[in-house]
Amino acid sequence: MLPVLLVEDEPLDVAFVREIIETLSLLNRLDVATSAEAARIYLARMRPTLIISDVHLPRESGIDLLHWVRSQPPPLGNVPVVVLTSSTERVHEFHAWALRALLFLNKPIERDVLLDALRGLGLLVTDTPRGRVLSMERYATPEAAPPL
Repeated sequence: MLPVLLVEDEPLDVAFVREIIETLSLLNRLDVATSAEAARIYLARMRPTLIISDVHLPRESGIDLLHWVRSQPPPLGNVPVVVLTSSTERVHEFHAWALRALLFLNKPIERDVLLDALRGLGLLVTDTPRGRVLSMERYATPEAAPPL
């Protein structure tokens, strides 16, 4: 099961995203990097199913990290990215969209907004009382889904 990488330096925001991930009953592990540099080291050895990154990070921005990710060959260069920010500067949003961010969410993020956004991506695996559910919309039929 591929993990989700959260790139966030604020402990309260890390706890908030961790709570959302737990609420979704994800089987994907949540890994945390507190800087763009730490994220690049992580990504050199691990490919996550999703990257969630803050824009404002120590030394380098989340936009710099996203630019680096997109400059890598596939599959890393194609990993979906969600960008979070407290910035009011629209230039960050424009850069994120230009670099193929799936979502750009402004902080403070309401719990239900983030829950719905992550559910709607169709990338994560959840655990339910009836078993695992692949939330991958690209698999239109049960026969096309990968084995559990």
